[in-house]
Amino acid sequence: MSRMLCKCGATMGTSISPSPYSVSVYYDREVLSAIEDNPRILLSDFLTDWDAVNGAQKSFMKRAEPVEYWYCTECHRVYETQMRSCGHWLRVYRRTESQLLNTEHQQWTRIYVFPERETDVILESEPELLLADYIRMHAQTHYCLSPEERMVVALDGEGNLECLYIQEEAEAAKE
Repeated sequence: MSRMLCKCGATMGTSISPSPYSVSVYYDREVLSAIEDNPRILLSDFLTDWDAVNGAQKSFMKRAEPVEYWYCTECHRVYETQMRSCGHWLRVYRRTESQLLNTEHQQWTRIYVFPERETDVILESEPELLLADYIRMHAQTHYCLSPEERMVVALDGEGNLECLYIQEEAEAAKE
């Protein structure tokens, strides 16, 4: 069990399962590679074994160990952490409702976000759900990561901006 204090003061933890604070994040190429390697890969197998199978060096951001992502349900910040070795924040993204985005996001990298609570609820009713079927049926929001990895846009199924996550400055993340 882990817990972490958000910058807004909310406590996030994994003592409740499934955790509303835990999310898994993968590059589009990782998801597509898993499906290409095994078109019948189960969502549950992908979420529990993908980093181990491919080695942490191939996971998001090529870290020496897998990163964990925490989502604050109060202020909607997303934290990237390495809890096993250091427990500090690598990056923090703040959600903004701003509809002003003066850049094209078509060249950005698609990422897939798997909220633990949502995927666990789906897997309770569909334990044999394939990763490809989950992507097709349940991944309604599309996330795209900017080339410098400082912004993430959330788009609805028709490509309209839902919200924008902006990386906070390093000084703010250390508070």
